[in-house]
Amino acid sequence: MANLDGVFRREWGPAVAALARWSGDLTVAEDAVQEAFAEALRAWYRTHLVAPARKAGQRAFLEFDGAALVSEVWVNGRPAGRHAGGYAGFRFDVSDLIVPGANLVAVRVDNASHKDVAPLELDIEQ
Repeated sequence: MANLDGVFRREWGPAVAALARWSGDLTVAEDAVQEAFAEALRAWYRTHLVAPARKAGQRAFLEFDGAALVSEVWVNGRPAGRHAGGYAGFRFDVSDLIVPGANLVAVRVDNASHKDVAPLELDIEQ
């Protein structure tokens, strides 16, 4: 079992990256701000995983402690699965996707509000 804690690299989309390059006062059209805000709620995380050779019939799983709110996972450019729901662990059988040696794991996380995915609101007391 490989622990992937702390080794993911976050990548922002182009709208957030463009706003992040500015310093000082900035006047931006409202739709650009809305696009950047919506994009900021979605992110890609990527990491490389070196997997050992497996015995015949041995399965391989990727397990996550949770990722809010909707997550899609790819291994080596192929979809491994989709999970909806924050604060809940999930895992995918990647036996047919992972290879001995170097593998690329990519996770797209969308933290925008989804009317059909719990939790619907976050209540944090100060």
